[in-house]
Amino acid sequence: MCEICNEFNRFDYHDSKLLTFQLLRRGTTHEFVEDFCFDIELSMDANNNYEKAKLILKDCRIILLDLDLVGKQECSDHIASAICQDSSELKTNLINKYFQYEQNALTGYLHFQIILIPPGGSADVFAKNFELLKCNRP
Repeated sequence: MCEICNEFNRFDYHDSKLLTFQLLRRGTTHEFVEDFCFDIELSMDANNNYEKAKLILKDCRIILLDLDLVGKQECSDHIASAICQDSSELKTNLINKYFQYEQNALTGYLHFQIILIPPGGSADVFAKNFELLKCNRP
């Protein structure tokens, strides 16, 4: 597995809270990339201690959201799991369905998946990198 995936997967996102998300554009008008940013409360322990953080998925190509916002709210915004993979069944299916003539379309893109506690839904993002910024460090 790739180094970026290992770094992302070392965090335990279970029981963290996904609060907000937004698409951010950076760069010039003609040369820009788009990042997808999640504001989260990162679960620090079993005692409901949280640390505010920003999870930024950098240089995105595809973002698939399947969110039930009422379900998300009913489950207190909790994340069930999150994973980063270099290859996945979804990545293969997208290439076969949408990029038949451009087989290398997702080369260099990683599959970041965030699954909320059911029935909250999930976010599947194909991006090149990530950054996790903890906001309330001592």
